[in-house]
Amino acid sequence: VIITACNTETTPYGQKFTRHREGTGPQIKDGEYLVMNMIAVDENDSVWHDTYQQKQPMIVRVAPPILPGLKEPGETGVYRMLNLGDSVSFTLDAETIYVKTWNQELPKGMDPGLEVTYRLGVIEIVDENGLDKYRERNLERYEAERIQNQIRQYGIDTTAIASYLREKSIVAVKTLSGLHYTVVKEG
Repeated sequence: VIITACNTETTPYGQKFTRHREGTGPQIKDGEYLVMNMIAVDENDSVWHDTYQQKQPMIVRVAPPILPGLKEPGETGVYRMLNLGDSVSFTLDAETIYVKTWNQELPKGMDPGLEVTYRLGVIEIVDENGLDKYRERNLERYEAERIQNQIRQYGIDTTAIASYLREKSIVAVKTLSGLHYTVVKEG
């Protein structure tokens, strides 16, 4: 059994969260952006959000409070206390998420007490300029991945089409774009 030291902390609003790994970087400042991986799962094991599945981190701006000294509920209060490299978890009920944090009505039929556990890790903390650089850097990476996926899929599709045509004894004409066609009736 491995026991790890975790620190349970409380935001000024009273939201408890557990810091599983304490980051060594600076704390977020008003107006900066958190770039983080996040998984949010409710008590019924329904996944609300998973940046790993989406293959793209979540970006959240930590805006200055509307009123000085305002104690913010839910995830916003936790975000304000994060440092670069932190790994934390916290649980919120659906009413706090929708009504108090997102300022939205609770969806019809949803239990206001439904608990959702957030697990997140802070990858970067950036200002407006840093956010543009982060997006540009990642856009290049996503574009390269997209092109590689297209090339891989083209190979799979070409092989599957050729096999199908051979198995069915279909004679088809292949265009430069990769389209295969047969002339059923000369026009």
